Amino acid sequence: MPENNKNSQYEVYLASLYSEIPQETFSGINRTGLPDQAELSFTETKEKAPDVAGILLASQCGDYEVHSLITGNAKNGQYEAYKISSFICFASEYDLIFNSGSSQFLLQMDNHYYLNAQELKQGIVFGYLAEKERVELQQRMEEYQKKPVAAKGITDLAAPENRFRIMEHELTLGYRSRHLGAALWIPQYHLQYRRDAESVLAKAAADSGLDEVFRVLKNQQDKNVFFAREFSLQRNESHDLVFITDLEYVGQKAEILCGDIVIFRGILPQSLVLAHFIPLTVDKAQLFLNVNVRMMKEYNARF
Repeated sequence: MPENNKNSQYEVYLASLYSEIPQETFSGINRTGLPDQAELSFTETKEKAPDVAGILLASQCGDYEVHSLITGNAKNGQYEAYKISSFICFASEYDLIFNSGSSQFLLQMDNHYYLNAQELKQGIVFGYLAEKERVELQQRMEEYQKKPVAAKGITDLAAPENRFRIMEHELTLGYRSRHLGAALWIPQYHLQYRRDAESVLAKAAADSGLDEVFRVLKNQQDKNVFFAREFSLQRNESHDLVFITDLEYVGQKAEILCGDIVIFRGILPQSLVLAHFIPLTVDKAQLFLNVNVRMMKEYNARF
């Protein structure tokens, strides 16, 4: 697709985020074996949770409406979900395209989270996968997860396809920030470093300027640790890049940013994994990620 068309599509996409989706009826859902709206009960009982795998759900996350494919039930009563979008023109190596009836969606394999029973109950079911569609998609997802992603594509974060992906992850930030066991999604890592590491590192050094590069390197006694006031960055034995919150700030609400892009918003835990198996010293990783913290003072002042 020509770049001008992609820019136009991106504007259409942004406009769609703020348009209301009409309340959908639940007619026909029983044909898939799913409960209808009246029967979709999530009361806290010891009974088995309803099987909602395969429904397409619109739910509210902060200021945004999020469209998800529910893929299963987690052991702790949370429901496994993936972000989906009808804007398949922006599909990347991180997506699978699937059909639901006469509609097509892209499923973002790197935009994964969990919903609770209340969020499902308050959401709007706007579609569902037939049993055959669901089984076929599940097989494709399992195959995707077994092999490493062949990262390829444009590394300019201002390109419309990358702005789309950054916005899609902004929509789900509230959901993803609750799941502390997974690595955070970082556009500089997934959309730049993994696609063209050599060029990205060279550009980061050039943008920072030699004075800044030498300042960072001079101040770092250990190349595998980076210190800031609110946090430190370390690389563990598995070569994961780990964000360690300073004890003074644990339990406070904050945003973690890479550059000016928010990658986490919520209560700061003791530690977070930023990226799995990153083959860089911490000082070099910080040079292009530019990890920083913004405390949410209005919230913290109340506690």
